[in-house]
Amino acid sequence: MKFRRAAFAPILFVGFASQGFAAQSLDAPFIFQKSTAPTGAYYEQNGSNGCGVPGGGSSGTSSGATGTATVCKINFAAPPNGKYLVIEHVACNLVLGGDLLADISLATGAGINEVRLAPLKPTLVSQGYYNYYSLNDTFIYATNAVPRIVLHTENNASLQAACQISGHLNAVQ
Repeated sequence: MKFRRAAFAPILFVGFASQGFAAQSLDAPFIFQKSTAPTGAYYEQNGSNGCGVPGGGSSGTSSGATGTATVCKINFAAPPNGKYLVIEHVACNLVLGGDLLADISLATGAGINEVRLAPLKPTLVSQGYYNYYSLNDTFIYATNAVPRIVLHTENNASLQAACQISGHLNAVQ
């Protein structure tokens, strides 16, 4: 019982710390209910979005004034029925016009809201009018819902994002 309390404490802290950006779910953490061992088929998916770019946007959603965005999302496919996805790796290349990146997270999509935000750590590669970021994070994140990347800019900006998630599909027992 002591181990169980200790294991849930960091998840609750992350949930409370990130409430400012999205609605949080208080459901039992999915990652502790299922095995995160790579027992299933390898999974890899690419996604991109042009937010705040006039006429842009290939997948996902954005918000902001015309020609700009403060929030940009890249939606990936949900795991097939009877399976859950263990995401082990996220890589992205980002280009922001006229502003800096405030934060970027891996999330589980529930309609228009995000639940279970996991912060990612981008590196600023080049700074000028266009700011170039890259990230290459490895971790464990299990979900049976729609995975998505959520980006926030400090102010309104144009944003081009290309990301890849990879991991394993495991069968629900």
